[in-house]
Amino acid sequence: PALLDDVEALVAARAARAGVRLALDAAVPTVAAPRGALAQLLLNLVLNAIAHSPPGGTVTVRVARDAAGATHLTVRDEGPGLPPDAADTLFTPFAPGARGTGLGLAIVRRVA
Repeated sequence: PALLDDVEALVAARAARAGVRLALDAAVPTVAAPRGALAQLLLNLVLNAIAHSPPGGTVTVRVARDAAGATHLTVRDEGPGLPPDAADTLFTPFAPGARGTGLGLAIVRRVA
């Protein structure tokens, strides 16, 4: 829960400038994972979601455990979605045509 609070504090101004609302799950289970790596993963996902959300949109972060005890992290935005031709290069840094450098999602994949 404290990690979500920290990430929210880091991205709140950017979300406000973009006109995007943050909705973070308040009932977050404790997760046994390296805090720094998990923070980087979450920060990159949330920043990516903010960048691809329309003004007035919402970025939702949810953490939940399933019946088997596995923890799932979901970051959802209200952007246009992924163009079909972008799937092959989604996690490739500096991919041609990427909005930004493409490093954020490449780092997320590596951390995950």
